[in-house]
Amino acid sequence: RDALALARSLGRTLLLPRWTCWCDRMWAGSDDIFRFGCMYPGAQDGNFVPFPCPMDHILSPAAWAKAGVGHRDAAFLDTLAERGVRPVEVLLLPRAQHRALLARPRVALLDALPL
Repeated sequence: RDALALARSLGRTLLLPRWTCWCDRMWAGSDDIFRFGCMYPGAQDGNFVPFPCPMDHILSPAAWAKAGVGHRDAAFLDTLAERGVRPVEVLLLPRAQHRALLARPRVALLDALPL
């Protein structure tokens, strides 16, 4: 929730974390997935649990879209890497330290950052 609140207050897009599912999800309300070892009926022979969860196993994409929440799935970073784009690191600083860094010339600023 904190990441969502921060993203909304800054007007940024939230990058969702990677989730691991230990139980598959069945969409029909009458299906009892627990009776089948948390797998679709007939899939018990496969060894796919745990697996990377899609967003809709955890959250409602429709509810997020209706609320106007900008988000990207964690797989978004994989697509960037495939195109040779590196993610940007963000450094959060206390306000006083931020002001002190902004008062420095640009060359000194780069040297002062703890990278």
